[in-house]
Amino acid sequence: MPHVDIRVATEKALDAVQPKRKAKNRPGESLHSPRRLAAVEQQLTALRYRKMGLTYGEIAERLGMRSSQTAWSAVESALKRTLQEPADDVRNLELGRLDAMFLPVYINACRGDLAAVNAALNIMTRRARLLGLDAPIKTENRTDLKPNSATGIMVMGGVMTPEAWAAAAKVQQEEITRGD
Repeated sequence: MPHVDIRVATEKALDAVQPKRKAKNRPGESLHSPRRLAAVEQQLTALRYRKMGLTYGEIAERLGMRSSQTAWSAVESALKRTLQEPADDVRNLELGRLDAMFLPVYINACRGDLAAVNAALNIMTRRARLLGLDAPIKTENRTDLKPNSATGIMVMGGVMTPEAWAAAAKVQQEEITRGD
């Protein structure tokens, strides 16, 4: 196993963890104030203790925190900050790849190549999904039943369960029998 310099590893971890953008209770405070930097350092220490197998109660005791909940919050904050940066890097790498693929496909699509049009739309869809640009799909759920004159089948907006379909068919058959 290769030798790991703890000091260098700790400095890299500190570089990866950035203070939160906005202070909840100190709005005018600098992002790099001594208090914020100390909080980040404490979060990293809490995370390191958790990786060593300590309970949240033990972490709180060692770091002089009020409760195990405070220790849990510190570990969660450190995890979120250290995991967000690699996720952003991967997302940017994927976006760069999609951009590189899109240009030649787009040129061919503009020339009328239908396969290129389909490929361009697929790339655009993937890019929009990666960036979260797609709005949630809206569905309409209607309960008004209307006979369809062309097929004689009862139509209901939305999804019908088999039981609902059987009940609608029964109502329709009764209406036909009565002559409605």
